Parts: sequence; C-alpha cells; structure tokens
Amino acid sequence: MLNLIKLEYKKAKISVKSVAITNIILVPLIMVTVYLAKAEGDLPIYDYGTMFEFGGVMVRSVFLVFTAVIISRVMISEYTTKTINIMFMYPIKRMKIMVSKVILILSFSFLSMFLSSIFVNICIYIINKFIYIFDERLTLEIISKGLVNNFIFSLIFSFISLIPMFVGMKKKSTVATIVTSVIVLSILGNGVQESIIITTAMGVIGIIASYLSIRNVENADLLN
Repeated sequence: MLNLIKLEYKKAKISVKSVAITNIILVPLIMVTVYLAKAEGDLPIYDYGTMFEFGGVMVRSVFLVFTAVIISRVMISEYTTKTINIMFMYPIKRMKIMVSKVILILSFSFLSMFLSSIFVNICIYIINKFIYIFDERLTLEIISKGLVNNFIFSLIFSFISLIPMFVGMKKKSTVATIVTSVIVLSILGNGVQESIIITTAMGVIGIIASYLSIRNVENADLLN
C-alpha cells in the first residue's frame, strides 16, 4: 500500500512549492483583512486565540479547494485520459489502487491544512509584534489550545474535502469537482466552520462520499 501511495504521489506531481507560495500569499491577505476589519469593527478579533482561529478558517478554506484540484489530478484526470486502464491492468486489486489514491488525497489535505495553519499563525505572531493589531502576551496555554483546535479541525476538514470526489467521479469532470468544493465552502461559511457538530457531520458525509465514489470499482468495465 505504501508503495502505491508513493507511486500516486509521484504521478500527481504535488508541488510543495505551490503550497508554500499559497501560504506566503495568505499571510499578508489575512493580516490586511484583519487590520481593516478590526479598524471598522467588523471582525471580533481581539486576542491571539481569535486571531489564530480566523487564520485557521482562511487556511482551511483555501486548501479545501486546493484539495479538489488534487482530486482532479489524482483520480478524475485518469478517467478522462483513460490512463486508469493501465493501472487496472496491474496484478493488484482495483480497490487497493483506489484506496491508495484516497489516502494520498486525505494525507495531503490534512498535512497542508495543519502545517499551513501553524506557519500562518507563526507569521501572524511575528507581524503583530510590529504592527500591534492587539496587545496580548502569547502563553503556553494559548499555543496548546490553538494546536489542539488546529489538529481537530484540520482532520475533520480533510474528510470534508473528500465530498467533491463523489460528484467528480460521477460526472468524470474536473470542473464539477472544483465547483462542488466551492459550493461546500459556501455552505461552511457564516461561522459554520466553527461549529464542531456541523463540521463533524460534514466530515462523516465526506467519508461516505469517498466510499460511494470507489465502491463499485472492482466490477466496473475498463474505459474504451
């Protein structure tokens, strides 16, 4: 299984550089948004805790759509280009191949959200030392609470990011996959991201969606 995941990773050409560039763009965008919104009183950001939460929301939103692009590259494009036929000719169960793809997508989604949130929050801390959006001492309690929340929500959102897979596999369409991710993101707007119950429910939907996407792969005919 590990070898299959490594193979899928190489085929997908997932670029760490593109993730890094996304983070670099996100940091000033978040800071400018917070600075302007706080000046006008639009955002209830008054300490590191709320600032880190907002940073996490922004990161997860961006990488939810980013994951849809990876789904398109790892799964959908192989059907549209019919290269999946070659994979299915290997002396390996089709389900095992598809599960390796799902694990790769899930791993990318979780790691990109979790690590990017840490990077963005570190940058927020450093920048706040210079522009003084708020004056608060960063304590170990704030850091530990932030890390726990980051881990939990990144894990849940990595499962939510699998929802577009179902539509993409059904339509065999890259556009449908990405559009679905945007729709999911819009559903998660207006503070829903902060609700652990709703996000967990959507995470369960993501697990079900990924299962439904690949459950009949063993009996499916090869593409002509």
